[in-house]
Amino acid sequence: MNIYCDKQIYLKIRKAFLAFTFLLIFEGVFRKWLLPQFSNVFLFIRDPFAAYVLYYGIKYNLIGDKLAKNMMTLGIICFFSALIFCHHNLLVALYGFRITFIYFPFMYICGNVLTKEDLLYIAKRLVLLMLIMVPVTILQFNSSQSSFINRGVGGDENGSGFSGGALGRYRPAGLFSFIAGLTAYYGVTFGFILYFLLFKDIATKLKLSSLKMYAILLLYIIGIPISISRTNVFQTIYILCFLIFLYPYKKQTLGKVFRIMLVFVPIIFFLLQIYGNTDFIQAFLMRFNGANESEGGVANSMFDRSFGYMFTAFSNDLIGIFGYGDGAFTNFGVQQIFSGMGRDAYLHLSTILGAEMEWGRIIAEEGPFLGIYMIMLRLLMSLTLLKKAFSALKRNNYLPILITPFASYFMLLSQLKSSYNLGFTSIAVTFVLIACRDNVQQLNKIIK
Repeated sequence: MNIYCDKQIYLKIRKAFLAFTFLLIFEGVFRKWLLPQFSNVFLFIRDPFAAYVLYYGIKYNLIGDKLAKNMMTLGIICFFSALIFCHHNLLVALYGFRITFIYFPFMYICGNVLTKEDLLYIAKRLVLLMLIMVPVTILQFNSSQSSFINRGVGGDENGSGFSGGALGRYRPAGLFSFIAGLTAYYGVTFGFILYFLLFKDIATKLKLSSLKMYAILLLYIIGIPISISRTNVFQTIYILCFLIFLYPYKKQTLGKVFRIMLVFVPIIFFLLQIYGNTDFIQAFLMRFNGANESEGGVANSMFDRSFGYMFTAFSNDLIGIFGYGDGAFTNFGVQQIFSGMGRDAYLHLSTILGAEMEWGRIIAEEGPFLGIYMIMLRLLMSLTLLKKAFSALKRNNYLPILITPFASYFMLLSQLKSSYNLGFTSIAVTFVLIACRDNVQQLNKIIK
């Protein structure tokens, strides 16, 4: 669908999206180090920019996508359902409402309006940020949780590292407030790293030399065990699997990249073993093996995290026809609705309901019927992104096939109750929608 947009409106939406992305990437810097006293403000600071874009999207009919419009309608139904039949808390209902009514159309408006030049402008900066991000995580890994580099939200001296690591090590958060932000950043950025490595003409125009890109790739690889995150491993493998679809087009380049990695990665880790500290590798392996044993293996863990909890929630007698209400099991909703029952009691309830995982949360909040409909909309959105990427590949547009795996996965299964996941899902889907447009469409049909 061609979207016609006045240049002034385009510029306003562009500025709003750039501000949104900047605040997403550097929110943790403000919340932990620069302005910790305003930590709670930065938790919601991106919402006005998304709402600003939605205003122009509705006013000038820039949404375009029927699934996004259906999600908005469903959001309105769930909002009033929460107020009339469920928790009756206006603030909690609004907090849940903003996900479906503001953020989903926000992705499509920006995806329809912004240009590929805007996309590459942001992608270059995300990739270059790896030169800072990984060294910061290394420093955090080797520092105590009370050190300044590990300062938590609001200046918390107990640290921002997540305790679910191994060997007494914490999962570093990098420049973000929590490990979820770091993991999502890696997922969004990895596709662009591969793209700039494979398509040197694009990288050259952006002044990204081959040496710099290989250094960034090696930092990314080192950053995986440093993060002590299995999700980071799974999403990296998942994205790499999509390289097979590029093989007929870039056989020589792909082969060169893999040969270089096979030579240099072992050398780097060997040198680290001799001269450096490899505790991060040992901690990562222990975390990986220990979690797999406790959760019954990789396949069982991935199924439960992704799909199993939906069936738990769907068959639970504690969930009524309208659920607990929109926003009830978001972080904000839990504080407002379940704070009186105590942490242990709430954790027991959320475990029984399966509300800790995304599909389980949706069913627990919206009930079985509205919840299933919401999941189906997200499934169709995810499949549509993949369809667009493969269609673009047939037209020799190669970027979408590298950045769509993360976006489609997050669209389908990301825990959107998390501020970071909601933000990264928004920009990842936007990136795919921009990348899938052809040359004429990339000019955006902006009326001069």
